[in-house]
Amino acid sequence: MTGIGRYARSVSSLLREGLPSHECFALGDGFEFQARSLMEEEFELPPLIEREGIDLFHSPIFRLPAILACRSVVTIHDAIPAVRPDLTNPDFARIFEDAPEAARRADAVVCPSEHAKRDVVRALGVPAEKVHVIPEAPSSAFRLLDEKTRKEARVRLGLEGRFLLVVGSLEKRKNPGVVLDALARVPDISLVFAGPAGGYDLEREAKSRCVLERIRCLGAVPDSDLVALYNEAVALVFPSLAEGFGLPTVEAFMCGTPVIASNASSIPEVAGDAAIVFDPEDADALTDAIRRILDAPEFGDDLRRRGRERLAIFSPQTVKSRLAKLYASLETRPA
Repeated sequence: MTGIGRYARSVSSLLREGLPSHECFALGDGFEFQARSLMEEEFELPPLIEREGIDLFHSPIFRLPAILACRSVVTIHDAIPAVRPDLTNPDFARIFEDAPEAARRADAVVCPSEHAKRDVVRALGVPAEKVHVIPEAPSSAFRLLDEKTRKEARVRLGLEGRFLLVVGSLEKRKNPGVVLDALARVPDISLVFAGPAGGYDLEREAKSRCVLERIRCLGAVPDSDLVALYNEAVALVFPSLAEGFGLPTVEAFMCGTPVIASNASSIPEVAGDAAIVFDPEDADALTDAIRRILDAPEFGDDLRRRGRERLAIFSPQTVKSRLAKLYASLETRPA
């Protein structure tokens, strides 16, 4: 499950726990909702909302039905297709075409970072006062594992020796090439990729750098395996060129994993002082960061501590509080 899917699952889970003065539902929780296409959704969702007496509908992806008999909130995770079309998958760009209209019709827009808000305001022409920054909360599945569970995971996943972890789809925007470049300069460690395919030919690129024997590509993995990978990794390397948030950095904080992260777009805002940041176009800078982690274990320990401290910003309680405040402000606003 990639970023938007994880966000939808996270918000649904938080709402099921309940918000003060609100009764919350997620589609599928006792609602008969069978739409399998956008066209079916347009016909099925508005009558369902009206029939159930819903006061406010929150869409976790950047689209809304054409007709809604209630207030609405739409989450726009980023404006990357508008500001960096060169880094955008064409299929995703077509989906994003609904975003400007959804933002215009929604009563409020949620963005996960200040950087994403600035891009959405500038690129989509949304009034700044309409956009509310509410960060993402990582799943509680991400946690520190005990030594026995970690050893069992190593055997199950066939992990040997020290390794760096890269989490995300294998696509141009995620910038896997710079990690391969750095790996070629650090001979005493391997590299594990976890995430779905995205058009980047990892095997060919690894061969060209003579590092193929030191990489493993696991593809999309269940959270139980991803948690183990975070726990066992020397560090998470998050080299992305553009992100609206960058959830793997926070997941790594949950698992006590040192983070080496790109200084592009929203990533430094999320990582704060709990990561080594580097220019994602500079393989030498990434190489230096990796060596710093390898050569100074006490520095890695310091990053772990900072990561734990930073988690308060992204706690479920923080996110629920901000959502509740936003929903209440819309429900009391005159029609």
